[in-house]
Amino acid sequence: MKTIVYGLAAGAVLAGAAIGFAGPASAEPLTGSYNGTLIDGAGQVLNPDPVGLTFSACGPDCTHMTTPSQEIDLHLQGGAWVAGYDWNGSPCTITLDGNGTVLDDVCPNEQPLRMSLTKIA
Repeated sequence: MKTIVYGLAAGAVLAGAAIGFAGPASAEPLTGSYNGTLIDGAGQVLNPDPVGLTFSACGPDCTHMTTPSQEIDLHLQGGAWVAGYDWNGSPCTITLDGNGTVLDDVCPNEQPLRMSLTKIA
């Protein structure tokens, strides 16, 4: 996910973002196409150029996320979709709220990333 930010949103100033979880998760995996917009912890847009994301079911409690530079499976944990990945040797976590509207990407020693997602198809 960090490659998306640095590749597609180069030059955007990322403000600190609080990690949050919103709403209950659906029993059904997320599906369809979404636009992701970089926002700060207060919901202010940091970069108006959206990043395209696509979600498809990959099994019970599993949603496959495809971005321009990454593919990863998120698994339902409590009220959120969660995935871990490696970024430059550090363990990172992507958390997507159960409603599919806010995505947080957190890596040690990196600025947290928050995206507001809007379903487009």
